[in-house]
Amino acid sequence: MTYKYKISVILSTHNRSELLLKCLESLANQSIDNSLYEIVLVDNYSNDNGNSTKKIYQKILDRYPLLNIKLILEKVIGGMTLSRHVAINNSNGEIIVCADDDYIAETGLLESALDCFSDKSIHAACGSLRPLYKSPPPKWINSLTTLMPDGGYYITDFTVIDHGDKSKDIEWQYMFWSNWAVRREIYEKLNGFGPDGFSGEFVFYNGTGEHFMNEEIARRGYRMVYCSGMSAFHHVSDYRYTKKYFQARYFHYGIVRSFEKINSKKNVDSAKEVFSFLLSFTYQMIRDLFKMPFILKFRMIWLMLGYLEHQQKVKKNEFLLNFCKLDNYKDFNFSKLIPFKNKRPNLW
Repeated sequence: MTYKYKISVILSTHNRSELLLKCLESLANQSIDNSLYEIVLVDNYSNDNGNSTKKIYQKILDRYPLLNIKLILEKVIGGMTLSRHVAINNSNGEIIVCADDDYIAETGLLESALDCFSDKSIHAACGSLRPLYKSPPPKWINSLTTLMPDGGYYITDFTVIDHGDKSKDIEWQYMFWSNWAVRREIYEKLNGFGPDGFSGEFVFYNGTGEHFMNEEIARRGYRMVYCSGMSAFHHVSDYRYTKKYFQARYFHYGIVRSFEKINSKKNVDSAKEVFSFLLSFTYQMIRDLFKMPFILKFRMIWLMLGYLEHQQKVKKNEFLLNFCKLDNYKDFNFSKLIPFKNKRPNLW
């Protein structure tokens, strides 16, 4: 099949116009010719109806008239799941490269992606996401950092990952959406992204996001690699150092864990399974009380609350249960989503 571009850069944004401008600037100043790639930007029902995004889009067009970029205003509440699928459906590149509105791409990111996919045995790839701290991080950040045997590290809570300066095959768990790529011909064979990016009254529709598809890629035997040249910097705001942020983050992790279990076995957990799940976090909870800084001592409790509340919601609502059981979210009609009363609106 013939494609118009070598690369389609997929970008979803929501209420982050200031960061979006810096992101688009970095994507407009890539080392490859403009004719080789397009940018498909989807405004994900921002609070101002996308007006701020439209201004940024026009500013980029004025500065870079030869840049191939299009803007889609998505009004349906479908989280990042819908906006990702909409962006891909409206793109025409051989390689799909996923960006993030709060990252800054290094100049050679897209060129490195092309080099990587010149190896026909590679089906999906990811790159590094190095931290760009707004202010110096607190010392306790080390307690959130996981070091890997190959010399790399990651901080899941900040969407930061770096496997070093050498490209290598990689496990699907380390393929973060914010700097991720796949061959279109492979994407079209897959079931798409899982639910992700919901907040407020729709927070219980969250699921495993890109990992929903990453796991399928691995299950089908496709090759995934870390491409060291696909490098970007990820903004880490001061808000991410707060208790409110971690409480929301770990509550979200609990929802994701619940979704993962329901989606796998197509049913909610039994009382025995609930007890077993909670028990599995007891050791980590006790360890946190002694080892973690005060702001993180209760993170496992927040995770458990997210899991329990999601399980309860699913038990009481057949629509939510059927939503969690889906194997493919590409063609789901997100306009049918039913909002749920959120007991913790101040967190999202």
